[in-house]
Amino acid sequence: MKHAVLALLLSATPALAWDGPGWGDRWSASLQELRGGISYNAVLLFTRQGKVWKVEARCEAYDPTTKAWLSQTGTGIARRSEQGLRANVQRLDGFFINESNVVFGTLLCPSGPYNLGTGD
Repeated sequence: MKHAVLALLLSATPALAWDGPGWGDRWSASLQELRGGISYNAVLLFTRQGKVWKVEARCEAYDPTTKAWLSQTGTGIARRSEQGLRANVQRLDGFFINESNVVFGTLLCPSGPYNLGTGD
């Protein structure tokens, strides 16, 4: 009976939100998305600052037909939220990242699966 109650209590405990890859105080994510013939690229650099992550972000859009580039950078803070990290970044709105995808709140930045890096 004790084991059944313990199992029930443990299963009712909410899972902690994903808090980065877990290997250190610095990591990065990069991703690319192609929409309407325009290439959207982003690089996100995360640095641990206590319970939060400092984020440096860069988003770029490139139109190969006109050879036009648009680039924007920003910094902000990411905190645990739901099953991942939610960040507010100056000039780039916000984004949500979990262990497999990034979703941006601005059309200048790509959304989707990312490549994980060490932040070097």
